[in-house]
Amino acid sequence: MAAALAAALAAALAAALAAALAAALAAAAPVLALAPVLALALAPAPVVAVAPAAGGLGSASARKDPHLHFADGGRADFRGQHGRVFNFLSGANVSLNVEIAKADFRWTRGLVDEAAPDTRPRLIHGTKMNAAYWTVRTTKGRRLLATFRASDPTHAIVELAESRPAPSHDNDRTVGNQTAALSVSANSAEAGLQGNSPCPLEFLSGAARPCAQRVTESTSKRGVPLLTAWTSTTLQPGDHVSIDNIDLHLTYARGGDVRGGGGAVRAEDGAASGTELSRDPGRALVVTVAGKWRMSAQANPFPFAPLNPGQTLLDVSASALYDADHDPVAPHGLFGQSFDGDNVAVDGKVDGRASDEQTTSAQAEGAIEGTWTDYMIKCNLERSNEVHSHCAHSPSFKFSRFDLSAAPPRDVAKLTGKKHLLDSSKKLAGREARANAREAADQGLPDAV
Repeated sequence: MAAALAAALAAALAAALAAALAAALAAAAPVLALAPVLALALAPAPVVAVAPAAGGLGSASARKDPHLHFADGGRADFRGQHGRVFNFLSGANVSLNVEIAKADFRWTRGLVDEAAPDTRPRLIHGTKMNAAYWTVRTTKGRRLLATFRASDPTHAIVELAESRPAPSHDNDRTVGNQTAALSVSANSAEAGLQGNSPCPLEFLSGAARPCAQRVTESTSKRGVPLLTAWTSTTLQPGDHVSIDNIDLHLTYARGGDVRGGGGAVRAEDGAASGTELSRDPGRALVVTVAGKWRMSAQANPFPFAPLNPGQTLLDVSASALYDADHDPVAPHGLFGQSFDGDNVAVDGKVDGRASDEQTTSAQAEGAIEGTWTDYMIKCNLERSNEVHSHCAHSPSFKFSRFDLSAAPPRDVAKLTGKKHLLDSSKKLAGREARANAREAADQGLPDAV
């Protein structure tokens, strides 16, 4: 009888518990329905890797005739010298040179209106950036040379050189993985071997283009005979290529408007009035060194294009993709030296615009180490324009960093320009805003050109 009573009690208890559980579940149904949402809301936020702002850790640029905008926030104007090449950025295994050419152009502070005295165009005898020359040593020891000109922004020339000690015999010489059957005399060795073959560049944008190849003989600084295999190709609009740690992209034209003074002058407005505008405004060659630099040269019409028909110039820039401010090999060059890690902006000399006709003269005095001639590349451009001559690409100048393994930054205390502290927290966040402001200033705001 006791067993029967125990069984009855157990059954009753089980029934009561089941009823209570059912009631509890019914009451909690709305909350349970939200469980996935609550779980998502209460879960710890995932750690998202935020990519740095475009350009990474700071950028420097040179625009128009030319105005230097430094990575530390300073600015200066630089006339340079007609027909000469200057270094703008020098780092370990990286060099960007720019050719300067004289240029006369018209400029106004406001809308283009000949009848309004305050906006009557002024005549400026200035200079422009005419061509950009890159030299980069790749991670595999090859040397890449790139050339981009304002006069022909529809093409960019890329050359790749790989040197090895020359073998003792004169035939079946090997350079890297290339074998060139040479039969050359002492007088014709430099002429090398011409031909076409599949390009070692990797074309990311489509079918590979053929490359011209040649082999030259030379002697190193230590007197060692060298054999150099040269590979060259011409990039077309839209081409995107890579080799080792280097990436090159010849962009299509952006089109759109061409700013001028206080208002925007549409390209089509200039065309409608019979003004010839430059070809392909906005076309650029972008050279990226993986994890280091993104550099560009962009072909644009002159400011106030309707007043300066058919004239083109380059705007150049360099953006750090790493902490260039604390690189053991501190960058240098006209604007490269501003990646110095001191958070001090230095303003150099700028040209005023007080008269209706003026010749620019500022050479970035006060904002650069040494004098402006210290950045000049020893190069005869008439010879450089000959086939296979590369003096415009030379990375050698007084402050060159190309072949160095260590170099301190400049001593900003020795600069005589106006100094002001840079808020480093805004260095990345404000980059885009500063770039927009610079462009507006370059296009005609008072005392900007």
